[in-house]
Amino acid sequence: MEWKSLMATEGINQAEIARRIGLTRARVTQLMRLLYLPENLKLKLLVDEPDVRGWSIRRAMKATNVSFH
Repeated sequence: MEWKSLMATEGINQAEIARRIGLTRARVTQLMRLLYLPENLKLKLLVDEPDVRGWSIRRAMKATNVSFH
């Protein structure tokens, strides 16, 4: 959510965020896809609930039928 805010306020893109924090642009894109998940699932992932522990971003997106294209 912080990255999304930076993009809006500073007019930067995901590539610039990736450069600033030392990740690949692809990884930043993957992580930002989490913003499209339903709130209840985001909360479960944030608190590391056992039923979602170890889930990949792709698995979370598939489990909720969220499309990011």
